[in-house]
Amino acid sequence: MMDVSLLDAIREMLKEELKPINERLGSVEDNIKGMNERLGAVEDNVKGMDERLGSVEDNIKGMDKRLETVELEISGIKEEHGLLLRSIEEKLQIQSKAIEKIEFIEGDIKAIRKDIDKMKKDIYLIERVTAKNWVEINELKAAK
Repeated sequence: MMDVSLLDAIREMLKEELKPINERLGSVEDNIKGMNERLGAVEDNVKGMDERLGSVEDNIKGMDKRLETVELEISGIKEEHGLLLRSIEEKLQIQSKAIEKIEFIEGDIKAIRKDIDKMKKDIYLIERVTAKNWVEINELKAAK
């Protein structure tokens, strides 16, 4: 029986000796629980950040698609402008040739106008001579 009482006494002594260690272990366990809670909050924050990052990535993908669309539209506009410029250049060349023709025709018209003015003067002279002749014919008829 002594052995049992001795064991109980050793057990009590060990309990007393281990009590500060057990208290410190309890404190360490409490600290670990607190750290686990904070780590859980950090994990939640990281998950939230991952979700927001995913949203940002989706937004960037959307922007990339819109940018590609804009680039295609700009390319089409450039091509269209090139065609318009070529068309305008062709029309300008045609107009330039038409202006040259008009200037040539204007020169011809001026020459024709001079000829017409000369013809008018000649016709006027012919009319005067004819009128004078008629006067003389009438004078001759009257003298007979």
